[in-house]
Amino acid sequence: MILNIADLSAFQAWPGYAHHAASKAGLVALTQVSEVELAATVRVNAIAPGTVLLPDRALPEKRSWAEERSLLKRMGTADDVACTVAFLMENDFATAVVYFIDGGRQLV
Repeated sequence: MILNIADLSAFQAWPGYAHHAASKAGLVALTQVSEVELAATVRVNAIAPGTVLLPDRALPEKRSWAEERSLLKRMGTADDVACTVAFLMENDFATAVVYFIDGGRQLV
């Protein structure tokens, strides 16, 4: 299995991050095209985490901002992402999909 790591910038317009968004959108397209080409032998998926880790120097206001941007009103954890990776490793019918691990942030 190939697992690509995208993020929400592939689906949302973030001013000042055009280069980042373009690369992540390209990675989403690569995920889908690769699965079409490799379906008989390799599964290809992507995950798009929301805010999981902030830099140690991040101000408390940044944490509050990130929590408010989630429908679940919290940041994600490494365990949230790891559980999704484990699911994808075990489920041989899940393929060619981007899984949002963002507490609903893509909807806000």
